[in-house]
Amino acid sequence: MGERTQLMVKLNDKQGTTKFSTVLHYQWGYGRSMLMDALNLVAQFPLYYELKLDKPFGDGYEKAYYQWLGQKTIGINYEGDVNNLDKAQQNRAFHADEDYLWDCDNDDGFMVLNFFEGSHGSFDRCTATFFAYDLGKPFLALKQMSFEDYCKASDNNRYTTDEFRQGWKLLAENYGIKLYFPKSVNA
Repeated sequence: MGERTQLMVKLNDKQGTTKFSTVLHYQWGYGRSMLMDALNLVAQFPLYYELKLDKPFGDGYEKAYYQWLGQKTIGINYEGDVNNLDKAQQNRAFHADEDYLWDCDNDDGFMVLNFFEGSHGSFDRCTATFFAYDLGKPFLALKQMSFEDYCKASDNNRYTTDEFRQGWKLLAENYGIKLYFPKSVNA
């Protein structure tokens, strides 16, 4: 693997419908960079009124969340500055789907953060899912992995030590992030 990875951030309403999704790109984002940035984004995620919205998905919410993420992340908004996006770029910037990630320039896997709207208009629940290359295959095949396997799959895994993984999982738990694990089938 190499040094590029992505983080997809998805915002879901109370019914679980995705209303906003965007991709943050991390050049030289291997090891701890993207993982620590994801924790930081969850810890700082704004309440809708902090973005001058009248409700979580009120008028202008797409640009507001996209701009906030661009200001807070150490990665970059994949489509660029919110004020200079054409119609096609806006669709990818505000409504990227997971298929988009499979085509991104990433060789160190990606992470999907799903935020869910709570009862008071805040995003009070979050899940994380990880995808990386299956190094056991003769060809490059991305697959869903556990957090531990994701960390170990990178050629740069010397940065994600046992201690780091334990600490990251503890912080994720305290921030309310539920880690998703791939379903396994016993033969």
